[in-house]
This record gives sequence, structure tokens and C-alpha cells, in this order.
Amino acid sequence: MKKLSVILLVLFLGFSSRASAIFDTIRIHEVSVTAKKPMEERGLNLIVIDSTILLKHLTGTLSDLLVSNSTIFMKTYGQGALSTISFRGTAATHTKVSWNGIPLNNPMVGQVDFSLIPVNFTDRITLLQGGSSLADGSGALGGAIILESAPSWGESHLVKLAQGFGSFGTYRTLANLQFGKDQIRMRLKVFHEQAENNFEYYNNQNGLWNYEIQENADYQKYGLLGELFYKPDNKHILSIHTWLQNSDRNLPPIMSYEGLGRTEYQSDNQVRISGIWKYYGKRFRSESIVGYSSSGIDYYLANQTGLGLFVNYDSRSTVQNTIATHKISTDISSKMILKSQLNYKYSMANIMEDVSLNGYSATRQEIGLAMSLHREISHNLTVFGLMRTEIANKDFSPLMPSLGLEAEIPLLQLNICSNISRNYNLPTLNDLYWIPGGNPDLKPEEGYSGDLSITRSFTDLQFFDLSMTATGYMSGINDWILWRPGEYSYWMAENIATVFARGVEYSVNGKYQEGGLSLSLFGTYSYTRTTNRSETVAEDLSVDKQLIYVPVHKANVTAKAEYMGYHIMTSSNYIGERFTTSSNEETRHTLPGFTLFDIRAGKEIKFNKFNTTLQLRINNLFNTDYKAVLSRPMPGRSWEFVVRIEI
Repeated sequence: MKKLSVILLVLFLGFSSRASAIFDTIRIHEVSVTAKKPMEERGLNLIVIDSTILLKHLTGTLSDLLVSNSTIFMKTYGQGALSTISFRGTAATHTKVSWNGIPLNNPMVGQVDFSLIPVNFTDRITLLQGGSSLADGSGALGGAIILESAPSWGESHLVKLAQGFGSFGTYRTLANLQFGKDQIRMRLKVFHEQAENNFEYYNNQNGLWNYEIQENADYQKYGLLGELFYKPDNKHILSIHTWLQNSDRNLPPIMSYEGLGRTEYQSDNQVRISGIWKYYGKRFRSESIVGYSSSGIDYYLANQTGLGLFVNYDSRSTVQNTIATHKISTDISSKMILKSQLNYKYSMANIMEDVSLNGYSATRQEIGLAMSLHREISHNLTVFGLMRTEIANKDFSPLMPSLGLEAEIPLLQLNICSNISRNYNLPTLNDLYWIPGGNPDLKPEEGYSGDLSITRSFTDLQFFDLSMTATGYMSGINDWILWRPGEYSYWMAENIATVFARGVEYSVNGKYQEGGLSLSLFGTYSYTRTTNRSETVAEDLSVDKQLIYVPVHKANVTAKAEYMGYHIMTSSNYIGERFTTSSNEETRHTLPGFTLFDIRAGKEIKFNKFNTTLQLRINNLFNTDYKAVLSRPMPGRSWEFVVRIEI
């Protein structure tokens, strides 16, 4: 409490220095500048995360940002631990993530650990929902997330520093440097994060019903991002991006563990390099990307026994990807655009487990071609059609079409967007080659999806802007790949499930501004039903039941007030009940719904060229006892203080 008192005192210092400015303030109406979406984006169900949201989560991870600012559900094992995604009720492998053209999905497991992606390493986040993801590539049966870098050309030199510290030995440090002049910009970003994660929790699964301190959950992560941008004229931009990162995590045992002790840890390292050339002509635009990425995972698990340490698992895996992409956009006329995209990806994977001496080495080569035509029928109606095909190791995938339209009704301030598509997702390399149980004969998962989105905007209200969006969607996935017990006493991968996902998403975004006072409200709600429609075994109890770890209901609300450099923000996140068995049995394996409340307050202080922001955040304000994953404890109330300096 003494630490919190000191922090609060520092946070709100300086009020008197601003008080005199109140009487000199001249209030004017806010001027809103609006523009229609680019023609090639109309008909796509996409969301661009606001830059103010990126700034708010500057020291956090992409997992934290998406949980509180979208309808996406993140399955997380706790701070610093594995965090995977469920986009519109689909599996983690059905969301594709890219950074400056580099695919981030590990081809061995097909998914992304979002806890390893720092928000600070991206300038723009775009969510392509459902079938709209075909505009960027195949396989994203749930959706796609695109991360991009963009320099600040208006400022030659820029320095950002941030230091955070908080409960359970948490420390976050980052530094951003930008320098250059005229046509050249160079940026360097570094970050470091570590935590002991030694929080207290109530253990109701060990038979003792007692309070314990979580052990063996500490971690540290550090990374470096170097970028060079060259703009010789208004038609060309060349850039090189290099991302290096490493993380070391100890993994705690589950709450019901009763052994003598165990050692479990995982180390991840990544190298990503991307080179981009963008050309902007009067009627012709192109983007060429070449890139390379490598990642390695070392995993170790050993249990302490009466006879000593018994090693259960000791593995090392490496993956290397080489990619090349070329995009062309041509204005056939002022109302028609033709786009084409050619993709190439070559993957090499290797894994060896030293205890069982099992492992595999595999390669995969993928070539994709897409063509799309965008046509403005009238000033308020745009349609597009897209066709994509791919080859994976000489096997052609069926054609993947997508059709979309976007219409505006200015009189009602309505925007209507709809999209339908067919998509295919390749099996992961583990699905194909894992020993034992991999199945080289697996077929790609086939998905059909459609959605309809309606946005109502209120832009004629004095001092107040409001928009609301409602989206309904349906998707069916055939040949869903599942691992199940086989006849040889080990699990095997098979195309055995048909899954039907449908739901409704709703969002509201409002802002009131008058003089120096700014109030904003943002909220989302999603209703998601994702059920198994196939009987994989006789008398299968999972038929027509919700998939495990997919909540039917999810909602979040964020309210923020700003005045004279002060700000206070509250956010609440609700996650509904989740089942941990495919039969949806009402047993102890059901995870009840929970609501978390966070609050943060801060003060911005300007002095000459220094812009300093002090912020205090309290997480889980009401000390809610909850679990995101079965038998994994989560922390109660915690705090974090962040100092951010911009020069």
C-alpha cells in the first residue's frame, strides 16, 4: 500500500501548473474528416485497430490487446504463458497471422503463440474476418490478422522509452528510436519483459483445499526490431525489417499435481527478415516481398521420483521458411480495379525427441495465385469477385472463390457489407508426419463461410460521434482434422469431423468531446455456437455439442475520460461458460463464466521537448477467482505502474 500511495502521488503531480490554462481555453467544435474506404477494401469484413488502442497496450502483448478490443477469444494459460486464438469459434490453426508479409504460423503445429508478439513491434493491425481472409491468403477458415510497420515520415527524430513494474516481480522495458532525414528513416525497437509469477491462489483440486504460491512459472522475453525505410520519391518505398526474439519460460504443474517435484521449461527463439518494395503509379501499384524466418523450440520435462530425476521428454524442433510475394493492382478505369497476387513459400521442419528417439524431417512447397476484380456499380454500391488456387507439393487445391459487396444508404447513415467464400486449410506437418500417429493421407480441411454486416453511424450529433455494427455469420468446415485413439494404442490424426459455426457479433463505439473534455465508450459482444455435426464413433456424445474451450458468450466494455492531460479508463471483460469435454457434461470439467474489471489512471506531463505519461493500472480489481484453462490457476488482484517518455 505504501508503494501504491507513492505512485498515486507522483501520478497526479503537476495539476496546479495546468490550472491557470483553464481560463484561457477557447472552445471550438471538433472537425471530423471522413473518407470512403479504398475500393479494393469494400466488401471485405475487416477491422483496423485504432492507433490509440495500440498506444494503450504499448508494453503488452497482442493477446492482451485482442482480448479487450475485439470479439476474438484467446485461450491463455496465464501471464507470459501460451496464448492461442479462437476466431469465430474455429481452431487455433484456422487463424493465419502475418508480419510484414512473413507468415507467423508455425507449419509444424499450424498455430501462433500470441503471448510472444509484442504490440510495440507493429504499427498497424488489421483483422480480416471469415471469408474476407482470402484476400490475403488461404487457410484462414476463421480469419486472418495482418501486422504491418509504418514509419513516421513527418518526424525525423523520435525517442520513446517506457518502464513498467508491478505485482509478482513483473518488469517491462522498451525503447524506440527513429532517426533520419529527407527520404531515409531508420528505426530500432528493443524490449525486455520478465516476471516471477509467484502469486497466491486457492487450490481446490489437491484434496487439501488450501492457499498456495504458484511455483516454477517465471519467464523472461527479450527482442530487437531493426527497420530501414527509403523513399527516393513519391512513387517508391523500399524497406527492410529484421525481428530477433528469444523467450525462456518455466512451466508450472497443474493444480492437482501430487508428485515429489518436476522440472518443465520451454525456450523459443525467432529470426524474421522481410524486404519490401512498394511502387505507387498513377493507375498501377505493386508490392514485392521477399522474406526468411526461422524458429526453434526446446522443450524439457522431468519428474522427481524416489530413484532420482526421470526425464519424460526432451525435444528440439526447428522450422525455416522462405517466402516471396508479388501483388499488382491496376486501375482499369475510375470505377474498376484488377488485382493479382502470386505467393511462394518453402518450409523445412525438423524435430527430434531424445527420450523416445522419435522425430521427423519434412519439407513443403506452396505456390498460390489469386485474381480479383473490384467494381463500383454506383457511388454507393461496390462489388468484387476473387478466385484463388494453390499448389502444395505438386497437389492442386480446388478453386477458392469469394464474392462480396458493400452498399451505403446515406439517408439512413447505413453501411451494408456481405461476403461469401470457399476456403481450404492444409494439414500441419505434425498432422502428416508425427511419429507415431501422423497421417500422410490427410485431406485439407474445407470451409464455406458467409457473413452480413450492418453499420449505423451517427455523425450529425453535436460534440458526439456514435457508430454501431451488427454482424451475423455462418461457416461449415468439412474434413476437420482430429486426433483420436487408434487401434494400435496411440492417437492418430484423421479427417473425421464436420463442424458448423454460426454467431452474431455486435460492437458500439461512441465519443463525446467538448473543450478539453473527451469521453469515449467502446464495447463488443459475440454469440458463438460451434458444434460438431458428425458422429465420429458409435453413439458419439459430442454430436451437436459445443466445441471445447469455445465460450458461447463473450463481451467487453471500455470507458475512458480525458481532461487536461489526465485520463482514467475502466474495462470489463466477460467470458462465458466453457466445456472441457466434447460431450458437454455438467461435471467438474466445466469452467464457469467470469467477469474481470481493470482500471487505469494516468497523467500526461509536457515539459519543453519531453512528453511524459505516468500510468497506474490495477488488474482484476475485485479479486475474482477464475480459470481460463482447466487446472491452471490465474492471479487475483494485481497492479502495474508504467512511465512512458517521448522526446
